Amino acid sequence: MMKMNDIAGIELPPELTDDERHAILRRHGFEPDAVIEAYEKDVDRTLIRENLRRSVAQRCANLEAMARFYDEAQRVRALRNS
Repeated sequence: MMKMNDIAGIELPPELTDDERHAILRRHGFEPDAVIEAYEKDVDRTLIRENLRRSVAQRCANLEAMARFYDEAQRVRALRNS
């Protein structure tokens, strides 16, 4: 199974910069995909890594808490608009 920073089966340290990651890809015969790179520039990978360090139970608890927050926000919004 590939880990968060595996690229083509090569495990990369999470602290690599994009330039360092691209250099490793090129050394192994891969070119960065421009479409993926365009999407990645707006992704905060530190949040993804932080979440992946949590257990499945912790991630589920966070998801449930977000769902409760969303439900409450919708309830408040409905009250304000009525």
